[in-house]
Amino acid sequence: MSPDEITFNREKFSLEQERFAFDQQKHMRDRWWLEENAVNQRLSWLLTSQAFIGAAYAYLSRQVATNPVAANFKQIASALPLFAALLCFAVFIGILAAHEAQEDLRKMVPKQMLASRPFILNAGRLVPLAIVFFFMVGWLAIFVKH
Repeated sequence: MSPDEITFNREKFSLEQERFAFDQQKHMRDRWWLEENAVNQRLSWLLTSQAFIGAAYAYLSRQVATNPVAANFKQIASALPLFAALLCFAVFIGILAAHEAQEDLRKMVPKQMLASRPFILNAGRLVPLAIVFFFMVGWLAIFVKH
C-alpha cells in the first residue's frame, strides 16, 4: 500500500468516525426531546383529566346538597378526590421517570452538547412536578375534609 493510499484511508476513517459521532449526538438529542415531550404529554393529560374530574365533583357535590334523590351519588362524589389524587400520583411517577431518563442521557453525552447548567435544568424540572404535587395535595385535602 502506498503512503497516499494510507493517508486516504486514514482520512476516510476519520470522516466515518465524525459521521458516527454526529449521528450519535443526533440520536441523543432526539431521545432527550422524546422524554421532554413525554413530560408535556403527561401534563396535558393531567390538566385535562383534572378539569373533567373537578367538573364532575362540583356537579355531584351540588346535586347531593340540593337534590334528595341524588343522595346515591354521595359515595361517588366522596371517592372522586381520592381517584384524582391517585391519578396525580401516577402522573408524578411518570414525570420522574422521564426526568431520570434525561439524567441518564445527560451523563452519557459531552457537557457542551446539552449546554445547560444543572441549576437551570433542575429549576425547569421543578415546575411540572410542582403542578402535579399541588393538584395531589388539593385533592387529598378535599378527600380528608369529606
